[in-house]
Amino acid sequence: MAHYPNSFFNYSCLAHPYKNQMVPSRSMNSHKNLEDIKELLYLMNLKAQPSRRAGLYQLKPSKELQELLDKYDEMGFNPPITNDSVEADDYLFQGDILLNKKQAQLLARVPVTDQLEDKENKRVTRQTTTFQELWNKRKPILYDVESMSQSVSVLIRRVIAFWMKNSCVRFRETDSTASLIRFVPQSGCWSYVGHQTSWKQQEISIGENCDSFGTVSHEIAHALGFLHTQSREDRDDFVMINFLNIDPERLGNFMKDSDLWETFRLTPYDYGSVMQYDPYAFAINRRIPTVFAKDWRFQATMGQRAAPSFSDIKAMNLLYKCDEKCKKKVNCTNGGYRNPKKCKVCICPPQFKGSTCSNLNKGQLPICNSKHLKANESWTSFTGCFGSSETMTSFMDCNYLIEAEPGMRIQLKLKFLSSPYCYTSCPYQAVEVYEKNFDVAGMRLCCRVRELTFTSESELFSIRGLSRYGNVSFHVWYTQIGK
Repeated sequence: MAHYPNSFFNYSCLAHPYKNQMVPSRSMNSHKNLEDIKELLYLMNLKAQPSRRAGLYQLKPSKELQELLDKYDEMGFNPPITNDSVEADDYLFQGDILLNKKQAQLLARVPVTDQLEDKENKRVTRQTTTFQELWNKRKPILYDVESMSQSVSVLIRRVIAFWMKNSCVRFRETDSTASLIRFVPQSGCWSYVGHQTSWKQQEISIGENCDSFGTVSHEIAHALGFLHTQSREDRDDFVMINFLNIDPERLGNFMKDSDLWETFRLTPYDYGSVMQYDPYAFAINRRIPTVFAKDWRFQATMGQRAAPSFSDIKAMNLLYKCDEKCKKKVNCTNGGYRNPKKCKVCICPPQFKGSTCSNLNKGQLPICNSKHLKANESWTSFTGCFGSSETMTSFMDCNYLIEAEPGMRIQLKLKFLSSPYCYTSCPYQAVEVYEKNFDVAGMRLCCRVRELTFTSESELFSIRGLSRYGNVSFHVWYTQIGK
């Protein structure tokens, strides 16, 4: 491990008030190990600094970035609802990941951008062992919540029950002397990535302002082997990173490389993943995003922390090979995947149902005029209405499907959308539009918009209404067109 003078590190040798928070009592980690990891994280950020000279950190935005900034202003989002607590950031990778030393050493050799790639280092990286170790799915993961409050303990059990219901990963609650995962109320929300096989026990911190279903799901997903979505090697095809607005000391948090991270090869890029960064992550100005969707219509889809998305659940099943005991192949349509517990049927995206995911799932909202509409060459109008007069803790949905003749596509014009809650990530209500890929989140819209035009890739077009409170209506015109 290299050592550097204090002037080079500027604060690494100073007592850090939050270091003890990262190494709770009886932790297998150590303060010395934590300081070594901090140095490696610092090296990653130093490696990122030349990205300014590579043109990614300019004095003014590129033409493409300026267009996205202008479109963001036009969308008229209210300021984000954020938690600015970053006390433990010096020891964390990407804001909520506590690395082990081996992982930090691997990442310190990985470049942030393709322009800065070192081919020799890239080769070394590919020859290394897997970045994260998976758990043995045939044995329950022992965990304890002895350090947590009663309300947070109940929440953790709910999230664990969710992952057990929706995957083949098993958990069992025990006491802190026998547990493999210990939940602790430390500073912030953080977790290790994957099973720390050289330790008897590892922690997940559910600190202040972390007690939501989506956030706890996110941290447990890290412990099971998931990384952040925007770290995918193909992320530049889907998002643009606004380096102009990123704290220079946090540039290393935007590195990308899928050679180390196997989860990224399992499903398409999902803006709506519970693992996708908040659009304002590590921002200098918290009113301007650091992550822009290249297709601006997906901007409000990013950063949701309501619950794992369908593709998150699908990826977990694929990562742990949950269906490996199923012998016969089943033809799952519309992005569904084989049910590992009932091998002859499929698990479907939320807007579909049936043994092969070929039927419309109407949804659960009490106010819902769900329809399966047929398109022809004439323009036809439809008004959708959905919602609830009561406040709900999680989203409920109402689904609409428009179908063209085989070999044709749907063209749709959204003329009107009523939604008074125009916030990034649309946390209260939204219309979600799907032109393709029903197994990843659609374009989430919750602000009053001018006319928008959409075109499907196939003969199916889906609209999903989401609400936790209040009623929403939208008005569309649709027709079928040739391919």
